[in-house]
Amino acid sequence: MDPTEIMEETDSLRRQIHELQGSILAMECFVNSLTEALSSDARVVVQAFYASESAAFRAALPTASR
Repeated sequence: MDPTEIMEETDSLRRQIHELQGSILAMECFVNSLTEALSSDARVVVQAFYASESAAFRAALPTASR
């Protein structure tokens, strides 16, 4: 690959990562709004599960995008 192709590929990957970050934010907002509709007992369970899964996903994302 020549330097121009490398830059184009890098820009493409950067845009894809930005889109994924936007999708993650939208999903977080959606889950938060659904969670608010639950009873307080159920809300605690869902929030704990989501927090652990979200943290694991965020930890894996930078590694997967290298």
